[in-house]
Amino acid sequence: MENIPGMDFNMSHFTNNLAPVDIVPRPQSQPLFDTQVQSSPYQPTSQFHQPISQPMPSLGSNLAGYHDRMDPTMGMSVLTSPDQINQRLAKLENVVLEMQRRCAQAESACTNMERDLRHVQELAFLAKCAAVTMEKRCGDLTASLASTRSELDCRRDQYVELLASVTLLESTINAETSELRNSFETMFHALCGLIRLARSQTTYPGGTVLEEEFEECLRMGGPED
Repeated sequence: MENIPGMDFNMSHFTNNLAPVDIVPRPQSQPLFDTQVQSSPYQPTSQFHQPISQPMPSLGSNLAGYHDRMDPTMGMSVLTSPDQINQRLAKLENVVLEMQRRCAQAESACTNMERDLRHVQELAFLAKCAAVTMEKRCGDLTASLASTRSELDCRRDQYVELLASVTLLESTINAETSELRNSFETMFHALCGLIRLARSQTTYPGGTVLEEEFEECLRMGGPED
């Protein structure tokens, strides 16, 4: 079977694949068409049955513009020409290619989203691990700070006690120093009095060492000297 001009497929593919059909002969007594006219109780009235005053339009004029008035959702009309069929097939092919392209873009976007999701999950896991580690370190640091503070408090108490002991020792040293100074002054004045008394009652050879020492003690005048 030859290809129809303007068509992209071979009709022989359909004719060669048809299943055989068993033909049953019709009995001779059975007429092909029922030619008997049966009477009908319907009687036309003048209201609905009017004689045609205008001539009937031709078949071509009735079908003119039928394809333009067709609903595009109802499918393809049998009155469409092969060129229009080819045009529609080309449009459908373009639509299919566009859908395939968009599907490929959607698959690529889905792959990228899955990759980004895995990356986000990895980051979330790392962030969780970092948070756990940070929490543990914060706990250790808090415990260390508490221990250091307790140790500093203990050392502060020791320093306070040591400062109190040093202050007390300083007061004691000052008191003992003052007492020793007073005792030394008393002893020095007594010694000076004894030296004067001894000098007045004893005659020493002039120029001797003992006389020089007595003179030196008398010139001192006090313990500060």
